[in-house]
Amino acid sequence: MSNNNILPQFKVVEAIITSDISDVSIVVTNDLLELNLYESLDQLYLTGDATFLDKHGFYSTIQFQGTERINLTIQSGDSEHTTRVLKKTFIIDSVINRIKTTNGLASTYVFHLIDEIGFLSRIKKISKSFSGSLETITKKIVQGELKRKVDISYSGATSGNQELSVQGNRSCIIPNMTILEAIQWLSQRITTKNGSPYFVYSTLKLDDKATIEDDVEVDSSLIRIGNLDTMLSRKAFNKTPFIYNPNAKSQNDELAFDKMFVIKSLKFGSSSNTLRMLEIGSHSSDYSNTDLNTGEIQKTKYSLKQQLKKLSDESIINSNQNVHSSKFMLKDEFIDTYSSKKYHTITSSGTQGNIKGYNESGEGDSLRNRISTFAIKNALYKNSIEIVVEGIGVFISGTQVGDIINILIIGDTDDDFSPDNFKDPKYTGNYLIWGLKHKFRNNEHSVFMTLCKLEAEE
Repeated sequence: MSNNNILPQFKVVEAIITSDISDVSIVVTNDLLELNLYESLDQLYLTGDATFLDKHGFYSTIQFQGTERINLTIQSGDSEHTTRVLKKTFIIDSVINRIKTTNGLASTYVFHLIDEIGFLSRIKKISKSFSGSLETITKKIVQGELKRKVDISYSGATSGNQELSVQGNRSCIIPNMTILEAIQWLSQRITTKNGSPYFVYSTLKLDDKATIEDDVEVDSSLIRIGNLDTMLSRKAFNKTPFIYNPNAKSQNDELAFDKMFVIKSLKFGSSSNTLRMLEIGSHSSDYSNTDLNTGEIQKTKYSLKQQLKKLSDESIINSNQNVHSSKFMLKDEFIDTYSSKKYHTITSSGTQGNIKGYNESGEGDSLRNRISTFAIKNALYKNSIEIVVEGIGVFISGTQVGDIINILIIGDTDDDFSPDNFKDPKYTGNYLIWGLKHKFRNNEHSVFMTLCKLEAEE
């Protein structure tokens, strides 16, 4: 265990593998070497991988078929200072790797883990008709088919079933799609009035009231429907910024902040190539739609520059954004005037009365919004970074995917630590948490955060 002057990081209280085929349950708590759990804004369900040292032949006893379950209970802190309890059941759907130990007396297995709803959503198909807003339809599918509660607090809803998507009420048929395909199909078509995308994803939700003695079944996760506008408008969950200081001699140095907020490592993402973004239409593109019933052809133009301005005008992002170069020109033309992609759809209006079909244009800029969700996601990746922090701080704060985090990056300098003088203005600031990887190993809990943003600090 690392030498930290904070609470013990975690304890695996229980790990039990069960098999319906062999009708056995085996406690493997002391055999667990490493556990990784993954969550992401673009992932409906949680996944993971677990490494076990099999010294007693439990693999042969279980007779693995790829349908076994593992019940995990993990406690952060110690018995005196318990802060969060994670209780989660996964399906072991495959063996990633198997290695014999050097003495040949044991084997190391790496199992791939998938949430039960992930397993179900990929094999169960639905053929149903729905009407209502697209987020309402999505919520009905999650609740009705996956039997999971849905959190809509990250969609801007303040009470009841308030809906904020610009598409309004629609009528659609899910034509023999898997649950996962249907949810992805819907989420690609739903936007805010600003053209920002919606996300349907799972995230760890730890209950600080749950204890390891609870007899009731606790699932430490939830499914959330949220939109980018609401997420970016939220305040950072941390008042004290996570700080990365490359000049610190070691993690044991006496620094002027809690070690819980130390960024242990930082890796910059591969910034999106501007030319590539132009080629795929992320900066500018044309869209047209032909209505077969009326013969009307509707044309519209998408501009990333204008969308970012709209988000800035509504104070959703900082006006000094660093995604789009407003001054770069080719042949005396700004780059966003070049529409490198042209999209065309064919619809038939009025076939379902006053209720619009999923492809019919609604109010305002709904045609352009279909493109913007693709473009804005590419823009987010342009400023992605990955940081590694202490996991206990993430657990204590209840930090989740879709939250905003504030980080402070110290630039390269030979001088002593001085955040006021050596702050890196390009990378310091607020970021959206796109993905989380929880790594439990050797009594240490680390969290790998994938962060992205649309703005630069003023």
